[in-house]
Amino acid sequence: MGDACLSHPPTTLIVGGNGKTARHLTSLLTAANPAHAVYSIIRNPDQVPSLIAIGAHPIVQDLVSGTVEDFVKILERTQPDTVVWAASNPRAPVEVDHQVPSLIAIGAHPIVQDLVSGTVEDFVKILERTQPDTVVWAASNPRAPVEVDRDGAIKVIDALAQAEIPRKRYVAISSADVRDRKKPTPDWYSEADIKLSDRMWGVIEPALRAKFEADKDLRVNNRSRGIEYTIIRPGGLTEKEAEGRIRAGKVGLQGMISRADVAAVLFAAIKDEWTTGLAFDILGPGEGDLPIKEAVRGVSAKREDTFDGYY
Repeated sequence: MGDACLSHPPTTLIVGGNGKTARHLTSLLTAANPAHAVYSIIRNPDQVPSLIAIGAHPIVQDLVSGTVEDFVKILERTQPDTVVWAASNPRAPVEVDHQVPSLIAIGAHPIVQDLVSGTVEDFVKILERTQPDTVVWAASNPRAPVEVDRDGAIKVIDALAQAEIPRKRYVAISSADVRDRKKPTPDWYSEADIKLSDRMWGVIEPALRAKFEADKDLRVNNRSRGIEYTIIRPGGLTEKEAEGRIRAGKVGLQGMISRADVAAVLFAAIKDEWTTGLAFDILGPGEGDLPIKEAVRGVSAKREDTFDGYY
C-alpha cells in the first residue's frame, strides 16, 4: 500500500484551473498531507507559468473547441481520483479605451466593470451609487454561457463517463438558486430570498440557465454514466480572506461567501465521500454557521439536497 501511494499520489484534475477559486483549491490540495498532484485545464497558455508557480501541472485545452475524445485522452493520461469543475464563461476581449469616449459622445455615463471578475458586491455598489429606475440587460459574449457552463460541462461529464480510469469522482461548482423557475419557489426561501432570486435571474439568467441545464443533465442521466458527483452551490462571491465558517444546505440566499471558503468546501467535499450524489448551497458566516468540515458533514449526514425537486 505504501509503495502504491508513493507511485500514485492523490490526483485532482481541475477544469478551469486559472480561476480564483480554483487557485485557492490548488493551494489547499498541494499543501495537504499527502499532497495532491493537481492538473489544471486552462485555455490560455500565458497562464502556464503562474500555475506552475503554485504547484499545478497546466494542460492547455480549450473547452469550446475541444471534443469529448480530447478530454477522454486527458483523463486517461492523468488518471485523476477527482475531477473538479471550476470553469466559467471566459471574458471577451474589451477595448475599454475605445469604448469610453464613444459612449460619452452619445450621452452615456460609462462605468468600467468586468462582468466575469466582478462580484455581487461590486454591482450592488454600482446600483446604489447610480440609483437607476430601470436596469436593462444587454450584455453578450462571443462565448455565450451555454458554450462553457452547459456544453463544456456536459462534454467533461461525458468524457469522465467514457474514460477508462478507476475512479469517476466529480465535484462541481454551480450556483445557489440554480433551478427550474417553472416549479414552486423552494419552501425554505424567505420573502427577501424570493426578491433576490428575481433580481439574480433578471440580471444573469443566461448563466444560471446554462448551469441549470448542465446540473440537470448530470443528475438525470447519471444512471448510465455512473459518476460519483457532488454539486456545490455558492451564493455571491467575495475576494475576502477565508473565514473558515459557513452555512450549508437549505440556507436561503442572504449573504456572501469568499472564494477561499468555497475552495475549502470543495476540499472538504473531495475528502468526504458521503457528499456523493448531493447538491447543496453554501453561504458565508451567519446564524447557524459551523466550521466548514462540520457543516459539510452535517449536510451529508442529513442528505440535505437543494436541487432535488427543482429540476
